[in-house]
Amino acid sequence: MRTDVSRTASAVPTVNDPGYAAVVRRAHQAALGAGAVLDWRTSMAAEDFPVLCGGDGGVPFVYWMLGSVGPRQWAEAPGADFLAKLAHFAPNHSPYFRPDAVPVLRAGIGAMAAAALACLDDSQVTADGQPVGDAV
Repeated sequence: MRTDVSRTASAVPTVNDPGYAAVVRRAHQAALGAGAVLDWRTSMAAEDFPVLCGGDGGVPFVYWMLGSVGPRQWAEAPGADFLAKLAHFAPNHSPYFRPDAVPVLRAGIGAMAAAALACLDDSQVTADGQPVGDAV
């Protein structure tokens, strides 16, 4: 029995530029504190962000996740460890998604400003997009 498979849709993978990612990580650590900048696991979720940047490596980009839980919400969440607490909160796109607007906006605006300023700073990135100094 033969089974034919046909692709009906596809998505460009979201792959951060490694040089700019290191610059952005350093900027976020300086702006938000090293403990607030975590590694995020690889995901198979589709994202349209790379399409906006060409998706072919023509425009370097860095895509990061921003937490949406305020300090009070986090402290009150059940769970003994990070993953148990995280599982308590609804993800974005859920009708139950309830970000804590004020601290999230403050952190997000600070993260975006720090990243933009670092990437625009010629002393942080070489002409070919590599970070100056030690990569994080």
